[in-house]
Amino acid sequence: MKTTTLRNLSFVVMVLGLLLVLGGVSLFVAANGPRDRAYTFSLPNQANRYQRIQVSILTAGSIDVVYQSDYAIMIWVMTEAQHADFLQTGQAQGLGQDTGISGGFTTALPSGGLDPTLFSGGLGCVVGGMILAVVGLLYRGVAKKREATMSPFYGPGGVGAAGYPGTQYPWPGAAVAPPPGIGVPSTGTILLTLENSTSAEETVRILIDGSEVATLTIPAGATQRASLPMEISAGPATSTSLEAVTAGGKRLQQSVTLVPGGAVPVSLRLEPEKGA
Repeated sequence: MKTTTLRNLSFVVMVLGLLLVLGGVSLFVAANGPRDRAYTFSLPNQANRYQRIQVSILTAGSIDVVYQSDYAIMIWVMTEAQHADFLQTGQAQGLGQDTGISGGFTTALPSGGLDPTLFSGGLGCVVGGMILAVVGLLYRGVAKKREATMSPFYGPGGVGAAGYPGTQYPWPGAAVAPPPGIGVPSTGTILLTLENSTSAEETVRILIDGSEVATLTIPAGATQRASLPMEISAGPATSTSLEAVTAGGKRLQQSVTLVPGGAVPVSLRLEPEKGA
């Protein structure tokens, strides 16, 4: 059970890591793709007034400028250094410029086009996703090694718990019967299914031939299973008495015949009191 849980968890972690990597790649694509930015602002129709629009860019590209105004304006595309020089000298020089009421132009950039926010997010997703994928892969390998050391009788499609042919999952605590021809089995197992159909939690004592072997606490409307191995003679069959006794004195009883190395399923049900 623990090995199965570890294998499933490693698979989830690995898939999550791969999804993060794919998400990071998509952010890289978005960071390098063209983007539109629309800006609207008020500029007084006076001399020596200007508005600055700052754009963060990293890789080579170009910028397309489209503008419209109620009066003639001058537009420059400047580098950071050119803008600093403009603030000191008042002389405007840039990579491209235009004058008018409306229009547009394209300017090549020494760097540009990459969105730093999207790039950083994509890088974080890719790195984190790769780490998760590697961790999931490593834990998956650990789960496979543990499975390799387990008894073959617990393997998929093999013999289930207590010699149950074809069972894909073991009963809790069930003992595995040895294959025919290996040793002389001296244990029989009762595979008990106890259903509580009442509206209250029940604490049930399980007795075999008058001796208490287990105590089960079953919530209302729930079902519990228990594997009850017991020593029996090496003869062909052994008859035994199984009892389930509640704290309120309610008693269920069934006779069970066991054979060495075999398992017998038994189902008992706690019924509600009449009129309850």
